[in-house]
Order: sequence, then C-alpha cells, then structure tokens
Amino acid sequence: MKNAMISFSKRVLTAGILGLFSAGSLFAASSTLNDYFYETGKILPNTLKISISETVTFNDNYNEGTPADAHSAWEFSTDVNIDLYRTLSNVTYGLQGSVGWNHYHNSPREAEPDIDLSPYVEFAQDKGNLMLSGGVTYQDETLSNSDRRFAKYYDAVIRAAYDLNSHERYGAIISGDYNYQYYTDSEFDNKDNAKYGISLAPYYIVSPKTKVGIRFGYQRTDYRSNREHDDLEELYMNLFVNYRVSLKMNMTAEAGATRSSYVGGPSSGTTGDDDISPNYRMGLTYNMLSNLIFTLMLSHNPEDSFELNSRGLTINNESRLGVTWILNPKLRLSQSVAAILKDEKNSTWDSTQYEYDVRLDYALRERLNLYTGYTYTTTHFKYEDDSNFKSNEITLGVNWTF
Repeated sequence: MKNAMISFSKRVLTAGILGLFSAGSLFAASSTLNDYFYETGKILPNTLKISISETVTFNDNYNEGTPADAHSAWEFSTDVNIDLYRTLSNVTYGLQGSVGWNHYHNSPREAEPDIDLSPYVEFAQDKGNLMLSGGVTYQDETLSNSDRRFAKYYDAVIRAAYDLNSHERYGAIISGDYNYQYYTDSEFDNKDNAKYGISLAPYYIVSPKTKVGIRFGYQRTDYRSNREHDDLEELYMNLFVNYRVSLKMNMTAEAGATRSSYVGGPSSGTTGDDDISPNYRMGLTYNMLSNLIFTLMLSHNPEDSFELNSRGLTINNESRLGVTWILNPKLRLSQSVAAILKDEKNSTWDSTQYEYDVRLDYALRERLNLYTGYTYTTTHFKYEDDSNFKSNEITLGVNWTF
C-alpha cells in the first residue's frame, strides 16, 4: 500500500509539472528557459503507458455568449493517450499527449480531430546539456473574450536550449524557439502567424539547489498579412532564479522589462508601441506532503491583442493556484482557481475572467479509471457590461490503460 501511494504521488507530481509547463500553457514562446529547468529537474522512473479514453462534456453556454445568447451543447471525445519517459545512457526522451476525435450534439460545430502531443529529448554531455522539445495541438476555440467566433487552427512549437555548464560555479543557457499558428478556415487567414526568438541567459550557481542569472532576449511575430494585425518585435531583459529541492519543491521566477515595437501598419504609434513594460513570470510546484501537491503560476506580460476590432498591445495578467489531494491510492481530487486580467491599450475590451476547476479521479480497477469534473467561468468587461458572460461545464469520462 505504501509503495502504491509513493508511485501514485510521483505520477501526480509529474502530471502537474507537465501540465503546468507544457507548450503554450503558461509562458507561450518565451517559456524555453523555464521548460529547461523543469524538464531537467524531474526524477522519474522509466515509463510507458498507452490508454484510450472516452469523455462526455455538457456546457450550458458553449460559445460563452451573453445570457440572451447562451446555448447549451454536448461534446464527445475519444482519445488514445501516451505517456513515455526513457533514460538510456546520456540520452533522456519522452512523449506525452493524445490523438483522437471530437464530435458534438446540439451544436453547429463539426466533428474534428483532437491532437495534443509534446515530445522531449535531452542529451547530457561533459561540457553542457542540450534540450529539444516542442509540441503540436489542434484547437477549435473562440478567438477572444469579445470575438466569440470559433476558429480552428494548428499550433506547432519547437524549442531548443543548450546549457554550457562545464564550470562548477557558473554557466550560460542559449535558447531559441519557433511557434507557428495556422488557421484552417479562409475566414481567418489574416491571423496566421509565426513567432520566433532567441535568448542568452548567463547564470551563477549559488548552491547545488539555486541558480541566479540574467536573460537577454529577442522575439518577433510575423503575420501572414497586416490587414488585422501588425508584425511585432520585442526586446527583453530579465533577472531570474531557479530554486530546486529535489521533488519537494521546484521554482523558477523571472522579472524584468520588455520593449514592444510594431513594424509599420496602423499599430505603429498606437498606445503601447515602443513602450517599455514590466514583465514577470513564476512557476512553483510544492509537494507539501506525500499526498498533497500545490502548484502556483503568476505572469504579467505585454502581448498582441486579439480582441474585437483591436490592434496593438494588451497587458495580460494571469494567476493560477492548484492543489492535488490524493485521498487514497484509488481516489484523487484536483482543484484550481484562476484570475486573468486583460488591460487593452487601444480598445474598450478590458476584461477580468475568473475560473474554477475541480476533478475527481477514481481507479475502479488496476487499468480502469473513472473521472468527473466541473468548470465554472465568468468574464466581466470593464467598459462593455452588456457583453459579460459565464458558463458551467460538467465532464464525465472513463480511461482504460493497456
């Protein structure tokens, strides 16, 4: 029983870390440095699990419209899931994610693929470590809080980080990333974009558990056309700290400033263009007890706005707190709360969104897992009260591991 609890705890912690820092989940393309610290900090046994799952979801406001426009719908998802982690000599590799199919009832949305895959490879060498990671997802979601049209797109990301750590007291991490978003419907062709960036992060090893450093970076966003958005260049400088205490605690935090500049087009000269804005981001996983795990995410970043009829900059603030409680080897309860604040610089679509998620997993058999969940979302606009909306979502599912 004790060994089963320890094994279950490690799986939960692993899922929490990967969910927290997977592609696009927290820091978008600028997360390469954070991904490197968390991926190399994991201590996991070799794993190979393949499973199939069926999930049924009911949402009382599937397009999250105003109360007068609220419309309920059902979603059915069938997925094949993979969880692979292997260490061979000086090479570590992994693959997590799922591939499946979604279909809907009482909804105008068509059946579509469900893709979410994240590969990872690390090469350990005498003079440094090389990490290659990435992911590909297929999304079908509303464009923004104010633009409620559903848009289908592929989101692919490639990340690389090389850690020059041959000296016992200091080192440097060179990282680069490329992120491409392709919208499948011709209606949204103008939103196709590619983001790419590079950064240099020299650091000093304070102790075996702590690294501190400074990061200099450049990132550019190129759109397929400038009819709706303009190309964006960003320069940033951040101080960072990585604090790692085995599986008990792992934290990466950084703060600094970003200069955002639009390259031509109507966004050039708008509010926020050529401004220097503060940024910060932090991710923390804390295994308080063998059966109690906390995760915390905080971020404050300038971003390109996707709100309705809006060009230029927005400041995005996001805070998330999650807790996973393993009641016993068969039962696991996960909860999270989040607040997302958007400060639009060139429109009246400033908003505050609150989310609450709860999920209960029950291992009915050794290979059979049942789960149920509930999500509540409410969004308030600072200047457009008539567009406020909320939604309730209930999920039931079953998972079979081979």
